[in-house]
Amino acid sequence: LIDFGLSKHYDANGQPETSTNIGLGTAGYAPIEQGNQAKSGEFRPTIDVYALGATLYKLLTRETPPAASELVSDDELVEDNLREKGVPINLIKVVTEAMCPNVRKRTQTVRDFKNQLSLDAVPSVAESKSAENEEQNFTADEETIVGGPSVKDNSDSDNTEPKRLLAQKYSETFDVPLREALNYILAHGMSETQRVIDNAMATERSAQSSRELGNTYSEPKTEDVEDWRKRDSFRPFSFKGRIGRVQLILSYVMGFVAWFASFLLFDIEHSDGNGGVILLFLACTVAFFWFLYAQCAKRCHDLGKSGAWMFVPFWNILLFFAEGEKGENQYGQGTEVKSDNAILLFLFFLILPIGGVIIEQKMDKVNMPSGFDESIAQSEVNWYVDSASPANVYCVYEGERHYRPRWNLPDGQREIHYAENDSRESFSGTISGRDCNGLLKYRNGDYFNGTISNDQIMDGHGKITYDDGTYEGDFKNGYYHGQGTYALKDGTWIYKGSYENGVINGSGTEYWPKAKGNYSSSLECNYKDGERNGVGTWYFANHTYNKCKFRNGKQISVIEEGTWR
Repeated sequence: LIDFGLSKHYDANGQPETSTNIGLGTAGYAPIEQGNQAKSGEFRPTIDVYALGATLYKLLTRETPPAASELVSDDELVEDNLREKGVPINLIKVVTEAMCPNVRKRTQTVRDFKNQLSLDAVPSVAESKSAENEEQNFTADEETIVGGPSVKDNSDSDNTEPKRLLAQKYSETFDVPLREALNYILAHGMSETQRVIDNAMATERSAQSSRELGNTYSEPKTEDVEDWRKRDSFRPFSFKGRIGRVQLILSYVMGFVAWFASFLLFDIEHSDGNGGVILLFLACTVAFFWFLYAQCAKRCHDLGKSGAWMFVPFWNILLFFAEGEKGENQYGQGTEVKSDNAILLFLFFLILPIGGVIIEQKMDKVNMPSGFDESIAQSEVNWYVDSASPANVYCVYEGERHYRPRWNLPDGQREIHYAENDSRESFSGTISGRDCNGLLKYRNGDYFNGTISNDQIMDGHGKITYDDGTYEGDFKNGYYHGQGTYALKDGTWIYKGSYENGVINGSGTEYWPKAKGNYSSSLECNYKDGERNGVGTWYFANHTYNKCKFRNGKQISVIEEGTWR
């Protein structure tokens, strides 16, 4: 019975030998392209040739052929396995060409396969007779095919008994038929066969010792190691492998919670340009997007597509709903890896509560317990900014703090008291939405009296101190606008006059209070875009003056000279 990749083999217990399917075929008997061609309904003769070669492999080795995906990464696997079993070279050639993973290099038709088997697999007359004579000197078991009557070759009688004993030993060691043992001895010689048997027995003794000592660190079987290497271990930032729909959804939720928690934890909104904090948050953001892109790429692999498909419009929506390919594909194993799912669920239930606590503590929230309704909030005049959470304010009612976002303060007459680490001390005035009108006091003695929009834009009159000096005057849209005075901190220069959109514009006077002798003590002039333009008069400390003409900040001529009182 030939398995053309569509049937299964069963063991003594009635269980399938293989459980992984490739498309519509059985793993080991179906080439890698059979899954794709089965979908399109086209089956080429090369698929049947592969199945025939795999079936011949099974007959020669008594082992299930390796899966086609294994041959892609190791094209010498079939040949090595056949050599280990002592299969003649001519048969090895027939099987390896029939099971070649590359369709173009594979035997193309069943007729070609049959011809190869007839021409290459039949040993020469001398070789056949030699093998037949050797076989006739052994007692065949039920699995050994003996051709012709038993005739002893007296010419080789001295060497027959050692060969018979060695063949029996090889057969018992590797659990193979006596015929295969004989073929191996003929192909490799008695000394090489003895060496192979000795190595196998030494390995078995070592394994037995490890089992008796309970050594849990003993090396796993070869097939276990291969399975481990092929397994899609949990690598959150790797673009290789496959994940399923549930894994993608868990990854998205976990990633967004972790990223948003980092945003609130670093308090980016109130970081005041702190470079270290911003860099840490940017690093978290890069890691977040890298993580999401990696998960999307692996989900595309699960659908049999390249990771680049994630950039196709609306394809990301399909990733959450489409069912992945069954079994193994070119990107890796299926997504049912229990250990990986366990790791992902562990991280999910670890990050979600931690992120939830951070978000709960840091997010703008309204904490209004029962008994504190909006009418009571309206009656509370004094509100305080929480130093631990500058985005929130609270009032004290019946000995308890009751929070709400600063932008959600009730309208009306209010007094806001800022945290001790804030340069502002207090505000007293009327609040309407996100605008307020009143007196803002600073801890250094500065003040502003007027309208403040969105907590930044000032319209009105105030006094603001900077590192190099102080401005006192009118503001509009947050800029100096109107009449104002700016004085340097060291008292060497003062300007009193007109401003427009933060720049000196119009008429004004500059003062040099510490000037003496012939040095000027003041200048009355017209200004344009912060530069002297037009006619201006210098007044010197010795009571003389010069009326001059200015252009683009430079004095170009003296119009009049005199004295002043």
